[in-house]
Amino acid sequence: MENSADIPDPDNGSPYQSPEVYEAELVEPYSPPPKPKPQPLSLSGYISWFIVGALTLGIFSLVAAGQMMTEEKVGGDAGPIDLMQVQLQGKFIVGQQELAKAAPQAPPTLLPTELDSGCYEQRICYAILSNEIKNPTEALDYLEVLDDKVAEHDLELTDDQERMREIVFELTSNYESGNADSHSLPTSDQDFLKSKLGWIGELALYPADSPHTSKRSGVVSQAFGLTIGAVLVMMLGLLMGFIGFLLAIVFGAKLFSGKLTPGFQHHQTDHNVYIETYAIWITLFFGASILLQFSGIENPSVLMLLQPVVFFGSLLSLGWPVFRGVSFAQVRHDIGWTFHNPLKELGSAVCAYLALLPFLVPGLILIAIIMSLVSGNAEAHEFARQATPGHPIQEDIMSGNFVTILFVFLATCVAAPIVEETMFRGVLYRHLRDWTVSWREWTSVIFSAILNGLIFASIHPQGMVAIPVLATLAIGFTLTRQWRGSLLGPMAMHAIHNFIITCVSVIIL
Repeated sequence: MENSADIPDPDNGSPYQSPEVYEAELVEPYSPPPKPKPQPLSLSGYISWFIVGALTLGIFSLVAAGQMMTEEKVGGDAGPIDLMQVQLQGKFIVGQQELAKAAPQAPPTLLPTELDSGCYEQRICYAILSNEIKNPTEALDYLEVLDDKVAEHDLELTDDQERMREIVFELTSNYESGNADSHSLPTSDQDFLKSKLGWIGELALYPADSPHTSKRSGVVSQAFGLTIGAVLVMMLGLLMGFIGFLLAIVFGAKLFSGKLTPGFQHHQTDHNVYIETYAIWITLFFGASILLQFSGIENPSVLMLLQPVVFFGSLLSLGWPVFRGVSFAQVRHDIGWTFHNPLKELGSAVCAYLALLPFLVPGLILIAIIMSLVSGNAEAHEFARQATPGHPIQEDIMSGNFVTILFVFLATCVAAPIVEETMFRGVLYRHLRDWTVSWREWTSVIFSAILNGLIFASIHPQGMVAIPVLATLAIGFTLTRQWRGSLLGPMAMHAIHNFIITCVSVIIL
């Protein structure tokens, strides 16, 4: 039976309300916790920021200089990364040609002239593609023109490049004379061409009229599969972008209506201890990475296995706040290592990541503009190897070693999200927000998110051309941290993004 004392008396003239509504009115509205008193940046804080700024600027400058100074990469043997672009475009060209065979009215497949540039090995690849798309005569004519360019620019070919040119010339001459059997070449020459030119080397050995139909089918199927896969990935990306656009509108509406309650809370911990912690971390992390690079270890699987060790080992820097008198329980709370409702946090992370995707489009446009400006350097040497905004792990992926690729996934999808989100969206963001606690809330959030994102983007090995996209991602991760309070959401978003990029890299490389 309901207690009549809980229900207003309808006889006194007040409107009747149910017990549930009446009790709901007694609940006090949400009020954020009081902000702590502003604390100035201490001497140790200034020193820490000097260290952070110097290391960030130094790392960024080294990578940017490597991308801009193409004159220093003239001559010598090219590596897999130098041929990554021509390998991809070559597969797409052959894949499109196979698709065109099923459409009688399809226009002829064209060979992009921009591939006729860069290092000597790329020019050899262009000759091989000319034989595939056009005919052997065109390829032989191109090789003669290439010889003239080498002489004109005084390019000193290496022994491997001389051998590569002789093999391709011999193959193409045989194809022109009607002999499409590449097995007339010594096995050592065949293996050499494959090891140096990868898939395009196989394409050179098994042309359209090759009697080795199974080998030819394997080469073509790689190109065809990549082309179909690229179309499917593009369609999936458009669908995700559309869903993300709708979610961004929903998030925006909730934000401006005040229904998106921030989960981030200010604490009484001295924020200076966290910029000190971040300075220790960035020093430890990059110091260990440099030592690993010069360790003399050449096995890529071992190197990739040690990457997570470096990542997780750098978290020893979280012992600094404890050493300075902050309990580890408080440190966990301060940096967002709180996972009260994992399923809800993971669901929020998926929605937030999709909503972030439309904002990456301007960054991608900026990347295209920057790359065109860099590659448009008129003073670049004819045979200069243009640096690309890739990641060093791409070379590990291109090796095709299953164990190495497995360790790549471990480093990119587990170690990097946990450690980088802990240090950037946890430690550094905590310092920035508590340092600017006296500012207006939205000003503090925007300043902290942008500065956090720029530092995050600047220390990545992709260089300056990737800063627009990386900074946008980092800002999105930061705003999710502000919204949810916990780091689980940003970690999940980071892992999702890295997983997608790594999977695409494995497919196309």
